[in-house]
Amino acid sequence: MKNNITQYFLIICMVLSTSINAQMLFENSVDEAQLGVYTREELIPEWNTTSGNGFARRGVGENRVTIVKYGATGLAQDRCLKVKYPVNTHDSKANGAQWKTNLGGVYNELYMSYYVKFGENFGLDKIGKLPGFGGGIEYNDSNNSTEWSGKLMWREGGRLQFYLKQPLTNQKQFDWPRTFESKKEQWYHIELHYKMNTPGINNGIMEAWLDGEFISRYDDVPFRDNARVGITEMFFSTFFGGNELHEPTQDNYAYFDDFKVSKTRIGFTPTLSLNKANKNSVESFKVYPNPSINGDINIVNTKATVLTLELFTVTGKSIHVQTASSRVIKLNKLNLNSGLYVLKVKSSNKTEYKKILVK
Repeated sequence: MKNNITQYFLIICMVLSTSINAQMLFENSVDEAQLGVYTREELIPEWNTTSGNGFARRGVGENRVTIVKYGATGLAQDRCLKVKYPVNTHDSKANGAQWKTNLGGVYNELYMSYYVKFGENFGLDKIGKLPGFGGGIEYNDSNNSTEWSGKLMWREGGRLQFYLKQPLTNQKQFDWPRTFESKKEQWYHIELHYKMNTPGINNGIMEAWLDGEFISRYDDVPFRDNARVGITEMFFSTFFGGNELHEPTQDNYAYFDDFKVSKTRIGFTPTLSLNKANKNSVESFKVYPNPSINGDINIVNTKATVLTLELFTVTGKSIHVQTASSRVIKLNKLNLNSGLYVLKVKSSNKTEYKKILVK
């Protein structure tokens, strides 16, 4: 029976992987990179790029990007990028890192996701940039350049917003409707969705999710007035500034992991990114049976507290939410298909996750 369950689980994972990979344009988690200073020679083939700031320029080593242990999963074998923002510097030439990954085509609509963590002494009282998309072409209609970029910006206190540069309007900053105050030393999963506008109509889309939770949407965005313009690059761009008023007062560091670009929603699997506080804590609930034969799931509320339960598919789609405080909480009659799910359990002081297999 154990072998049958194992084989079934592997088949489910293979089917999911094949479906997801067919839509995935780019993935890089740097797990195979050597620990230590990340060189331009390593960057170029691994990120499909031709240049970058933060590396050697004109023979001078900036060395602002390194590969370190303990990426978003918190495991030693999981490596991530560590980016340095030197004291009293701003803009990408002297601060943070920047490069453009060629996506191999021109796309009207794409999703991207990555993990980010601000270091312990990170200056969130200043402002700066985070990765996003870019693209465009250059043409001679009225000497108008159609190059554009759609990154993120952190504002004072760690609030996030879209930061869009395009040739049609002067509007650059798009605040997220729900204020997001970021925390230091905590991994966050960001997913972005950009869809180009119809030339002549302001109907482009920018959307964002944080740790799988939908947080912001703009559907009246002007990216272009030429149908040949699209998304051509994943734009890794992070730095303080752009001016000297927003220079860090000491060396700062941020961490990045698990970049993906896809034609469809990527989603967030919570168990792949558990913060240390969650990993080292005692579970406040138990789940049985697991695997579930008929899709019915029981949660033992070991501390008899109020719990908010949310069930996700492996692609990050929320399919059920329930709040209860009884000793045994039943999730039944959900008509779950066979496969792997993730249960999120939130109490008053912490959030925990559990993988659940339905046969």
